[in-house]
Amino acid sequence: MWAERAYALALRLFPWDFRVNLGGSMLATFTESARDLRRLPKMSVVRSMAVEFACLAWAIATEWAAKLTTDASTRGRSLPDCRMMRPPAVTREEWIAGTDSMDDGRVR
Repeated sequence: MWAERAYALALRLFPWDFRVNLGGSMLATFTESARDLRRLPKMSVVRSMAVEFACLAWAIATEWAAKLTTDASTRGRSLPDCRMMRPPAVTREEWIAGTDSMDDGRVR
């Protein structure tokens, strides 16, 4: 359904930490509710989607406002950036040499 693809694309507008923590469950919930809406009249579906996307736009704006106006140490969803953390199976030397040499998920 077009709405599910549009919702997945809109989720990419959230800050990275929010998207990692809540994006998957938000998309699953939306997909389930969109599946339930398919048996309703077309105008009800359009109205529900309009409300959902308006709320999503509001949530994106407020999340970015919260991220940009508060200190990271005070935000509830402040987590370390996993992209910057060395995986346990990778030695410090391999990590320092660069992660761009990764192929098939392994560092050579």
